[in-house]
Amino acid sequence: MNYALSIVSGVRPKDQIEATLGIQMAAIHLATMNAAANMGAAKTWELRESQERTLNRLARTFVAQVEALKRYRSTGNRRQRRSRGWGGARKMIDNPMNRAPRCTARSKRTGVGCKAFLASDRRGRKASGKILHR
Repeated sequence: MNYALSIVSGVRPKDQIEATLGIQMAAIHLATMNAAANMGAAKTWELRESQERTLNRLARTFVAQVEALKRYRSTGNRRQRRSRGWGGARKMIDNPMNRAPRCTARSKRTGVGCKAFLASDRRGRKASGKILHR
């Protein structure tokens, strides 16, 4: 139990979600180590293969949890606020730098801005300058 708590404190969680991920990571790590010990002690080929599959699944789960924690920490600038109007529906307020680039054209008659996205490369990172009008 102390080892699991040391793993959670090593993650240094900033909120409840990070703490929960740390606890899950500690539990999966302990299960992975138990599966590795069981695989080493397996006497039959079938038992060893079963333990190997279990070990593989647990190891992949741990890696996915580490990636989820990293992704959560890198996009942690989102928060929910109550909007005013339309029944108080919740909407995501995010950092304006994370938004997709848009066309800057405006209508001469109404002055309303264009809502078309700029074309991006296949990874979606940099805008090429082409406008994707509908």
